[in-house]
Amino acid sequence: MQTFDTPAPVSVLLDVPAGSIRLIAADRVDTVVEILPADAGKSTDVKAAEQATVAYGDGVLRIAAAPAKNRVLGNSGAIEVTVRLPAGSRVEAKTADAEFRGV
Repeated sequence: MQTFDTPAPVSVLLDVPAGSIRLIAADRVDTVVEILPADAGKSTDVKAAEQATVAYGDGVLRIAAAPAKNRVLGNSGAIEVTVRLPAGSRVEAKTADAEFRGV
């Protein structure tokens, strides 16, 4: 889990090939990101969660998971991303197969 000081709304850029993404907006002064494997028993999901990157700077939060190197041989693995962020934040996402939930 990673926490960033964000006293104002942020812009979130997500690049997650597969999995689920949950966004929880509230009156808060920080942003918390948690990334877990969608299925802890699948090695591809565990690897995808371990290799996912999170970076924050200049009001922009970037979350990315690596795409499959060879789609013929299998998928990239699925991850669960939970982002707790300030109300009024903006989200832009790129995905092939993900479920989104906003609260």
